[in-house]
Amino acid sequence: MDIPVDMKVVGKPSQQLTRAEETMKVFKVAQNYQIDSETAREIFKKMTNNSKKYLRRAKVESTHGSKLFDTKEQLYRHFVGNYMDVEDFHRRPLAKLQHDIAEETGLLDFIKN
Repeated sequence: MDIPVDMKVVGKPSQQLTRAEETMKVFKVAQNYQIDSETAREIFKKMTNNSKKYLRRAKVESTHGSKLFDTKEQLYRHFVGNYMDVEDFHRRPLAKLQHDIAEETGLLDFIKN
């Protein structure tokens, strides 16, 4: 399963946008996103109805008041395998990519709510 990735810089023409486009070319951002399509595929697979049932159970407290995950960030990290907070993206490869996919599939909203 190939997952197409369309990369473009959005905004009014400016020196900063030109620089962003050049940076994307130099670092081969689009090609790297294509290479990581396996990672994307895994996240898409996780966003199934069975996964939603699992996530609902993981968020619920037991009758004794304990939870499997103390925070939404822990649940996200367990399920997606990366950091949820933008401030932590620099700490682990593919954090932004996985976050974008989780957001696109609705997984991020599902975990946050």
